[in-house]
Amino acid sequence: MESIDEQIKNNRRKFRVDHFDMVISEYMARANSGDLILNPPYQRLFRWNSKTQSALIESILIGIPLPPIFVFQNNDAKWEIIDGVQRTNTLINFLSEDLKMTFEGCDILTELNGKTFDQLPEKTRRYVNNSRIRIELIEETDDIFGQYLMFNRLNSNGEKLEPQEIRNFLIYKLNKSFYDKIQDLCQIDVFRDSISLKEDRIKKQEDVEYMIKFFLGRELSSKDKVEKYSTIDDLITKEIDIYLKKYDNHYLNKEFTIFEKTFEIIYKIWGKNAFRYYQNKINSIANTFSMAIGISFVLDRINFDKDKEKIIKIGERYFESDKYKSISNRGYSPTKRMYELNKYCREFFTKYV
Repeated sequence: MESIDEQIKNNRRKFRVDHFDMVISEYMARANSGDLILNPPYQRLFRWNSKTQSALIESILIGIPLPPIFVFQNNDAKWEIIDGVQRTNTLINFLSEDLKMTFEGCDILTELNGKTFDQLPEKTRRYVNNSRIRIELIEETDDIFGQYLMFNRLNSNGEKLEPQEIRNFLIYKLNKSFYDKIQDLCQIDVFRDSISLKEDRIKKQEDVEYMIKFFLGRELSSKDKVEKYSTIDDLITKEIDIYLKKYDNHYLNKEFTIFEKTFEIIYKIWGKNAFRYYQNKINSIANTFSMAIGISFVLDRINFDKDKEKIIKIGERYFESDKYKSISNRGYSPTKRMYELNKYCREFFTKYV
């Protein structure tokens, strides 16, 4: 077993970080030249409102230091912002010549309210442009999961992202084409209508999470046992890392086709909100989503025109079965329940369809 000193040394080698201060005007010049990537695909959309943005500039003017901005230096020597997107966009919105955001809601420097940055006295503008921000520059390495861990740790201390938003970073770094494809598949109507998530849950990327659960569910349902995980988030993160390292794009493209065919069948048979068809009062479809795994393994046996009523009855039997009810109860941990339901549903639909 490694000693604590050996563990520290081995893990410190995974990260190469440089620290330095940069005046805001220099940072903005980098943004204007295109050397700053403000919207890497794994980052969230800009969310701060005008009052929050105004408060940031007000804080700079009264001397409150900004938190460090963390960036990855990619292979093109450009900087991908991994923590500090909101702050950077705020600076651009006020300081850019093209954007004329108006201050509002400033309760300390009230004379700012109603003005744009270029309407402020030159001395005031200079205070902002000459203020310094700390840059934490992280060079990319071959250890992608190590990069993910850093992204996760930074998120826990900075601008809070949802679990799938953090996981997007790992997926994007492991396989960009897979990342791009699942973003596209999330938009197909048969999938969106079948899972019928509310808009606030879609903003948290829960639709993407269900899609990942589909691919992992198919993968894990064939295994006799899986590793023990403390949470569903931990299971999804660790298993998608294994999955994307194991399979090439040729295999993944076949899985994408199966996904599309599965949800075409599900929507045709059960319609909108398909995973509440038998249990319409449930808040979460975490358990009933297992039906998608079962259906995905019997696609070649289903003739929609002839078999619709038969499949509906098989689905009803699945959800009424003693084993489904047993696995679904609180005696199972969420991770064990997810694995056991997917495995059971595969066996059930393969046997009865």
